Amino acid sequence: MLGFEHPADMLAENASEFYAQPKEREQLLERVKSEGAAVNIELQFRRRDRQLIWVLANVISGSGPGGAYFEATLIDITEQKAADELRSIARLANRGPPQEINNPLTLVLDAWPCSGTIRA
Repeated sequence: MLGFEHPADMLAENASEFYAQPKEREQLLERVKSEGAAVNIELQFRRRDRQLIWVLANVISGSGPGGAYFEATLIDITEQKAADELRSIARLANRGPPQEINNPLTLVLDAWPCSGTIRA
């Protein structure tokens, strides 16, 4: 999902580099520290090739012989977010009167004075 061929390559990277907004990582870690988990958090990540993607993150904290750790599950929701955006645009297009959305010049032409007279 993040563009690495081998898990070891990804583990060698600084995890903060994957976040499109570094402050989101800090906020996520604070939430997990205080609540023990963060569930269904939408974040924008950067792939290895710097392409932006959307992920749904679930993060829990734990501890073991090596000390405290965070365990995360990420689901790529980039296509879902794009589809949601298209549905929102379609909903907006279907709400108003068609002449205002589908033909914005109609409003300009209706307001333009014909033959020099002002219409009320």
